[in-house]
Amino acid sequence: MPAYYNNYNGIKDEFGSKVLNPAGIDLTPAVAAWIGLGQYQNGRTTHTCPS
Repeated sequence: MPAYYNNYNGIKDEFGSKVLNPAGIDLTPAVAAWIGLGQYQNGRTTHTCPS
C-alpha cells in the first residue's frame, strides 16, 4: 500500500507540506527520456525505494 494511504510521515512531503495528489511524481527530462517518455508526456511507472 502506498505511503499516502498508510499515513506515512503524517501525509506530508519532505518540506512539511500536505500531499494532495498521492499519484504524482516529478521526473527530470533526462530521466523521463531514459524510461521512454516524450516531452510533456504522462505515463504509468513502477518504482522501488531502497529500504
